[in-house]
Amino acid sequence: MRSAGRRLVGANPMNPKTRAVMMSSASDDWGTPQVIVDAVKRYAPIGLDPCGGPNSVVKAKCTIKPPQDGIHVKWKVLPTEIVFVNPPFGPRGAWVPLWIEKAIQAQDDEGTESILLVTARTDTRWFHRLFTKGLMICFVKGRLHFRVGNARTGPAPFPSSVALLPGEYISRERLESQRRKFTDVFSPFGKVVSL
Repeated sequence: MRSAGRRLVGANPMNPKTRAVMMSSASDDWGTPQVIVDAVKRYAPIGLDPCGGPNSVVKAKCTIKPPQDGIHVKWKVLPTEIVFVNPPFGPRGAWVPLWIEKAIQAQDDEGTESILLVTARTDTRWFHRLFTKGLMICFVKGRLHFRVGNARTGPAPFPSSVALLPGEYISRERLESQRRKFTDVFSPFGKVVSL
């Protein structure tokens, strides 16, 4: 494969119609892949899913679904539970920063621990904000297959990451325990980085 201007010669370009659908935010219902839900539950019980949808496979103890708005409720779970967030993207990903800030606010105000499934957009402010407050992040190798409605899609048109925001009021020993457990659970998916 050699470069000819901005187009790669020999590359297999995506069909323009397929690309337009996959790169749009026409649907916010990018349901969490079951394999990710299973991994999150191996890490800790999910006490709250503030981004629940009608076809969600998360099955948290408490799920907030439209028309309720998970950003405007208090995220409080038991100390042994986590909040799991796979945020709706909105137009061009505009809603993701709002969910990141809500998770950080819950961490600061309530000591709430969260795991977030987000795009690996290292070029965005919100991703760097997540980095400043997170403990660990897993850069998922390859592309996840999300769910749209009841159907599994092809590979996502974007890279994904799973981030851990630890509870604010925990001991150094518990932080180390969280690091080990997160690494054990998520390293099969890709590179895990301790922040």
